[in-house]
Amino acid sequence: MFINLLQVHPTYYVTWVLAVIASVVLHELGHGFAAIRQGDRTPIVSGHMTLNPMVHMGGISLILLAVVGLAFGAMPVNPAAFRGRFGRAAVAFAGPAVNLLIAASTILLAGLLVRTGLVTLPMWEPHVIPYRLDSVTILLIVAQLNLALFAFNLLPIPPLDGSTVLGDFWPDWKRWTSNPDLAPFFQAGFLLVFIFGARLFVAAGDATGIAFRALAGG
Repeated sequence: MFINLLQVHPTYYVTWVLAVIASVVLHELGHGFAAIRQGDRTPIVSGHMTLNPMVHMGGISLILLAVVGLAFGAMPVNPAAFRGRFGRAAVAFAGPAVNLLIAASTILLAGLLVRTGLVTLPMWEPHVIPYRLDSVTILLIVAQLNLALFAFNLLPIPPLDGSTVLGDFWPDWKRWTSNPDLAPFFQAGFLLVFIFGARLFVAAGDATGIAFRALAGG
């Protein structure tokens, strides 16, 4: 179990926990800023425009993170207040977009650090917990995590952001996902995605490694 890393590899444990917290908080703030731009002040009124992880994640999510390494967050919004025609899609996409921006930024920074000779090429493998953590390895862990979050959240299965985006452009999808008779099927789909999410994380690691080596010249 993830919490066992606290004993066998405490540095990696702390790094992962902090990376997840930062990524989830920034993801939710992405939703919040997009909602505000759409004319919705709910994120401000509810006090969610903050960096406080307890506000975005809550105690249950933080405990889940500490034990199994996974977490979730929430940003209250009022779609009825959105001005744009595709306001729901814009606000929903903003969260994953922040994760993609984080992933791209950290990969770019890691590649530049190695290419300029400021640090040596790390012995980093995306599918193995690194024994030694250096600055570049930490950046790549953050990149892999955020690339996985980007892809996962854009899957068109409720309650993920991708379902909201698709529903805003395809009304039938919104109607189907709102149908209580179909809810068990979507819940089963979400459960399957959650179970096989590890493969998505592996794919994100492969993509991170390819992009990093291309930038680092290694």
